[in-house]
Amino acid sequence: MMNISGNVTTNPASQSNCIWIISFPPLKTGDVNIVQYSFVLNGTKYKAGSLELRDGPSVRNATINFGKVVLNKTSTVNLTRGDTLWVKYAADNESAMLMLNYTVYKCPKGALCANGICMHDDWKCNGENDCGDGSDEINCNIPPTQAPPEGSTGVSVGLFIGVLAIVVVLTVIVTVLAPKMWKRKRSAPYQEFHEADA
Repeated sequence: MMNISGNVTTNPASQSNCIWIISFPPLKTGDVNIVQYSFVLNGTKYKAGSLELRDGPSVRNATINFGKVVLNKTSTVNLTRGDTLWVKYAADNESAMLMLNYTVYKCPKGALCANGICMHDDWKCNGENDCGDGSDEINCNIPPTQAPPEGSTGVSVGLFIGVLAIVVVLTVIVTVLAPKMWKRKRSAPYQEFHEADA
């Protein structure tokens, strides 16, 4: 098994805006590698948003949500979806020093999604379609969550027709019957005068 690892460390006494791209493309056809990483911010000050991690080689890839940063405490070990981790850290003279450790994670053959993505251990049967093709939820008791089919509004036709019928009925009541009832109620006290004239 391939064991390639390393780390990225910032200089705590300088102002910098650094970007690193950590990539482990497969060496053989059929291999799937992903990046396993953890990080720690050592210091006393961290400006929210100054550390940015993306699951892929560019700023256009999905941002990785690593939760709340706790200074001087190593994050949990995480895995990317693909073979590349994009890291950006914007620091000034008072910022905490970033230390990010990474290593290649060669995906076992039996842990691949049907679409070729490496299936993380916590994806199997968790009720979410993490693979993107539903293969992580096959042979599970929990049905995967799925987005509505393309072009679907998420509202059933029966519900729409029922609400539309209620709106039509209420419109008729308000525009036709309500004025007649109001006129009758308003003219009720004067009914005696009309009878006296006759």
